Amino acid sequence: MNWKGFDIKGLWKDLSHLTPLNIEVPIDDMKVTLRVTFGSHCFTDEKAHGPQILIAGQTRYWSEDRYQASLTLPDLIENKLITSYAVAFRSWSGGEQYHYLAIHDYAIFFDINKPETPNTLKIKVVSAYEVEAWGRSSLPKGNAKKISWILSQRVQGKKVL
Repeated sequence: MNWKGFDIKGLWKDLSHLTPLNIEVPIDDMKVTLRVTFGSHCFTDEKAHGPQILIAGQTRYWSEDRYQASLTLPDLIENKLITSYAVAFRSWSGGEQYHYLAIHDYAIFFDINKPETPNTLKIKVVSAYEVEAWGRSSLPKGNAKKISWILSQRVQGKKVL
């Protein structure tokens, strides 16, 4: 998705920082291109504290907190993701998904898919938000794996779970 922005109570909220990006990373002695996209849950939630937004048939609510936190998201993905650790888990739809807890208790949930293009992985950041201390216990549990290892498995077409 290529986000432009939204008019929120008369103020334009620019989302150009969530433009899809390509990152080239070394995986298993080869260069792999990560095609990164960002979902609407990076700047909306379901709590009805902000203006209602309809996105792809789904009712969400503008979250100023998520929006403000999302301003650092592309930098975290580009500069910290590959050297970090993530927990693999089954999403509500039954697919394999990953959870990465970045600095300052910022949770990032993402999918990794292997398109037909060689040496390419598609990463969709499904959701990202700051986690309050009381909410840490609700995050997915499991053994964290180095993200570079997860990417290696996925570029080979293997699942982690």
